[in-house]
Amino acid sequence: MIPSFTLERSLPITICRVFANIEVEEKRPELMPFLTKAKFDGQVTAATAARDLLGSEQARKPVAVRLLNSLARSGALEIDPNAKDAYVLTKLGHQALERNRIFVEEADTWEIRYVDDPLIPDCLISIESVRDVPSAFEEAGRDAPKRRLIDTDRVLLGLQKQPITPVANSHRRRIAELPKTVEKRDPQQATLRWDVGARQLSLTIGETQYDLPPPDRSHEEVFLDLLDTNGLRANWDRDRSVLLRDSLDVPDCAKRSMAEDIAVPADAGRMNSALNIPGLGLFRSTTVQQVPITASTETHAGAWARWRQRDAINAVAHKARFDEWTCTARAPFAEFEPLSLPERHILARSAMRRHSDTDTDTAFRNLIAAEDWNL
Repeated sequence: MIPSFTLERSLPITICRVFANIEVEEKRPELMPFLTKAKFDGQVTAATAARDLLGSEQARKPVAVRLLNSLARSGALEIDPNAKDAYVLTKLGHQALERNRIFVEEADTWEIRYVDDPLIPDCLISIESVRDVPSAFEEAGRDAPKRRLIDTDRVLLGLQKQPITPVANSHRRRIAELPKTVEKRDPQQATLRWDVGARQLSLTIGETQYDLPPPDRSHEEVFLDLLDTNGLRANWDRDRSVLLRDSLDVPDCAKRSMAEDIAVPADAGRMNSALNIPGLGLFRSTTVQQVPITASTETHAGAWARWRQRDAINAVAHKARFDEWTCTARAPFAEFEPLSLPERHILARSAMRRHSDTDTDTAFRNLIAAEDWNL
């Protein structure tokens, strides 16, 4: 089983202010009947709308003209190519009926926050009306030197004329058209967090967390990408969900537990090390904890099992206990059976040859005691 792991990265949020026409999706019940009529009649005119919806074809026709023009500007209606004074429902109009909301255009000063990141839908964080903008006199007189005007970048330009639900806004927005320059504000930092196994993606800005749709990448696919950074992808046994390792490369704690913490990339402890996931960008280095491991070859399995056998000798090695330790040492390598492990008397003789008067090896004492007393 592949362990769970989480990937994170910091995101700089670009913030700018701009005076523009931006449409906000709102509930406008007074406009819905016009769209409904266009849907069921196939078209709607000012005359038919005034007569059937407003109660008077002559007296209410100017009102109908104004409302139909507003719906046309919102994109919910368009001129019927076969009749100049008639409107037909658009794709956005059908969506408006389904959602019971319509785009309403507002000319205002807006603060737009956005990022250039492949995991943020449409890259848009928020669009908010700025109600506390200084007056023109104040800006021209006192604050003009502080304003920073920059060219509108490609990311922001790419957001024009499409319905988008910003991460931090509950309703969709649509940017009609942007000027060539915008006022740049100080950026804001956010943290993107992806729990790959749980398929959960979130963006944290300040103390607020926003849930996002996760990438369409499986837990195993991303895990293999991580192993790629360490050159270990070919070592992953997909059938058994285990990482094949050479015994010399495995720390003692992992030899005991048969699970290893894998730092990715391999130089994760170095300053500024980063993890690159193809198509998804850079993440902070991380550690995948307790990845199941086993020996890569029979030779390594034998060396590993012999190490585990001797490492287990933590009490007097009487026969039953020693046999149990030997079985436990061999157990993780069943596919390489039969592995030949040394008998107790052989280990004891080997320990005697290495023994010195200052030797404090616990395994040595436990082996010799069992042999001396023939336990």
